[in-house]
Amino acid sequence: MAIATPLLRYQATQVQTASPARLVLMLFDGAIRFMQQGKASLQDGRIEDANRQLGRAQAVISELMSSLKLEAGPLAKNLYNIYDFLRRHLALSLASAEPWRVQQAIDLLTPLRDAWEQACVREGA
Repeated sequence: MAIATPLLRYQATQVQTASPARLVLMLFDGAIRFMQQGKASLQDGRIEDANRQLGRAQAVISELMSSLKLEAGPLAKNLYNIYDFLRRHLALSLASAEPWRVQQAIDLLTPLRDAWEQACVREGA
């Protein structure tokens, strides 16, 4: 556990010192990472691991949903609908044990993540 402690401290520092925009980028990265892990678990027939990883991805997506200010306009509402679709699609992926469905979710979320990263760079966040 001694090895994990410095890593956990580093990760906690990253979160505590990140701008709100960078925190959202970290959420995107986490969701994609968990989806990739869940997909690999499905491909290997490790359903319990897939359930855990895809559940984590769904939790991150729920956090992205809760961070939206829906009164801000149609963009926020459209993002909410995309995130809701992703959550449901991941549940279907797990229920059907079809890794290609997880890949579809990754393919949908990755461009949003990349656009957010570019916005962070432009804003200096």
